[in-house]
Amino acid sequence: MAATTVTLSGSGLLEAQSVSFGGVAAVSISVVDDATIRVVTPPSAAGEVSVVATTPSGTTTAVQRFTYVPTVLPPPAFTPLTPARLLETRAAAGMLGYAGAKPVAGQVVQLQVTGRGGIPASGAGAVALNITATEAAGAGYVTVWPCGAAPPGTSTLNLQQAGSTVANLAVVGLGTGGTVCLWASAGTHLMADVTAWAAA
Repeated sequence: MAATTVTLSGSGLLEAQSVSFGGVAAVSISVVDDATIRVVTPPSAAGEVSVVATTPSGTTTAVQRFTYVPTVLPPPAFTPLTPARLLETRAAAGMLGYAGAKPVAGQVVQLQVTGRGGIPASGAGAVALNITATEAAGAGYVTVWPCGAAPPGTSTLNLQQAGSTVANLAVVGLGTGGTVCLWASAGTHLMADVTAWAAA
């Protein structure tokens, strides 16, 4: 465990010469007054250790032992998933999350994300999606955003020409009811594969 600043109280500490934790010398000692010293503990494994202070009068072992507590790291921002397809607009490939003809220019495709592909039905706030556009009718771009919010003025991926197939990884917040919206400036088939999610 990492070093920690600890305040020790007692008597006759004005001339404290050393302090050890589990037999290992403190990193530093700062005498506050005759009854108080502050020390920086040495690194150690988790668990209890004895605390021993040495002064010109002798060596004293503290009544209370010091406990090194394991460092608890925050959970990762994103929980990785085995990639799972959530959206497929091509009938020949087996439609998922969509029904109808090939999306046309300007059409908004609303995709239900939560409760699918390993994403919990509640508690998710964002997802990492690999967005693919294929069989584009012409040059253009695709934008993805949380449904219920205003579309951003930026593209998620760009279509270079008719027939283009382009993919891009995007981190998208979840909108109304755990959905994301996709819009293309040119007619194109769309696919979305989820790879991770983050809590709200």
